[in-house]
Amino acid sequence: MVTEEIHIACIEDNDADAEKLQSFISRYFETTGGKYEFKRFSSPTSFFDKYVSYFDIVFMDIEMPNMNGMEASKKIRESNKDVAIIFVTNLAQYAVDGYSVNAFDFIIKPIEYANFKLRFNRAVSFVTSRSEKIVIKETNNIAQTMPISQIKFVEVFGHQIIYHTASGDFSERGTLADVENRLSSHGFYKCNNCYLVNIRFVERIDNTTITIAGTELEISRRKKKGFMEALTRYYSEGI
Repeated sequence: MVTEEIHIACIEDNDADAEKLQSFISRYFETTGGKYEFKRFSSPTSFFDKYVSYFDIVFMDIEMPNMNGMEASKKIRESNKDVAIIFVTNLAQYAVDGYSVNAFDFIIKPIEYANFKLRFNRAVSFVTSRSEKIVIKETNNIAQTMPISQIKFVEVFGHQIIYHTASGDFSERGTLADVENRLSSHGFYKCNNCYLVNIRFVERIDNTTITIAGTELEISRRKKKGFMEALTRYYSEGI
């Protein structure tokens, strides 16, 4: 059961689609017993006129007048890096562009409840688990508590583990295998033997590198297939 209230925004210019989404959300929380707040906006402009950063989940249509969903998502990311943006669209090709705004997920119209429930459940789990933290025992014997959701990627250098986070870099002695055991259930995957990546920060992938929050990391040929499978699973099935 979700014990904290989940704040949800829906930016959708089609009334029927917005009403259907709201009915699915209501149905979900009737089953789980959780609490939620739902606010619908008919355009990105109306959303930003009243926008406050407390929203946990934003459902975003892509094709809208004045400002499309991709542009609106880029603007949201300027002030909120953590909100789970879920694109609701009939244009599957936008999934690739979603990397640039760190989209949490995609739902293809017409929406069916079974598919919605799977993806929405993962978003709710993400929101409720954001408070989970890891303790980093730094080399100066100071323990640093860090929310797991803020870790972009982890690097091993000699016997030092370096955590690259939204709040800066922190290090401790250890092995990448130990860190992988602690973080693999939170969506972290190796792109080579030196880096463990938080897959939700992946912005781009090409033949030999991946881009994580503006930083290019090498992806090994041996790891690439498994990494791509993990990325596909993250966006299609949930982790």
